[in-house]
Amino acid sequence: MAVWSGKSDPSAEVITIQVRGLKDEIWETVGRLAVYRTSDGKYSMLPERSPVQTEKSESDQ
Repeated sequence: MAVWSGKSDPSAEVITIQVRGLKDEIWETVGRLAVYRTSDGKYSMLPERSPVQTEKSESDQ
């Protein structure tokens, strides 16, 4: 879980939660949730981001 200041409104917050799991000896993101909290306390769910693709280096293979 991470909490960040809003970009356009520094008194707002972005709350992110990421769930990861081990699959075939590689950690993968299972799910992600991001919520925006305005300075007056209203919450809204942010759209999903595309997952970041990671590749094994030659030394990992």
